[in-house]
Formats: sequence, structure tokens, C-alpha cells
Amino acid sequence: ESGCVTTAAEAAAAAAELKQYRYTMGEAIVFGDGFVHATETGSAPHPVAFLCFTFGAASCTEAQWRAAEAYIKEQGPIYQTPSRELVRAEVKGRGPHEALAAGGSRAR
Repeated sequence: ESGCVTTAAEAAAAAAELKQYRYTMGEAIVFGDGFVHATETGSAPHPVAFLCFTFGAASCTEAQWRAAEAYIKEQGPIYQTPSRELVRAEVKGRGPHEALAAGGSRAR
């Protein structure tokens, strides 16, 4: 199942099931596979860092990785492939993906 809402009835049912969690400074939460979530924008009296980690298995298939990579590269500017290559994700309006090599960077 894709987890996508496709009809008005499904949208209404999903809205009825919405839950809200208030983040607590210094605490972490973890979502399991298949859990659909979003983080609302907010404000704070001072600058804060919001860190997001996505974990996977190095044993995933090429098809599984391609499906996951599209999502993962939207979550942050740097990610690691199953082959342990660090990649700087493309940021809209900036250059192409770059692999972060030990002695510098190279185009991917």
C-alpha cells in the first residue's frame, strides 16, 4: 500500500486520525517504516537546530535504494549510499550532486 490518500472519503478518514506531538527540547522521537508524518513550521525565542536522520539497511536492493534515495535526498544536504559513498544532495538553484571524496569532492 502506498500510504497516499486517493479519495475524498480517505482524506476525511485520514484527517480524523491526525494526531499532534509537541517536540520537547533535548528529546528525540523515532518513526518506524511506513509511518506517514509531517512537521509543522513553528517559532522559538532563540535559534534551534532540528536534526532528522533516516536509517536503512546496506543490504537493500538497487530498486529499494532508488526508491528511498529520492526521499532521502530531500531530507538533508548530505547522505550516505549503501556503498558508503557520501553525497551532497542537489539544492534547487545550485550545482549537481557531488560525492565527497577523502581528498576533496568530485562530480557524481
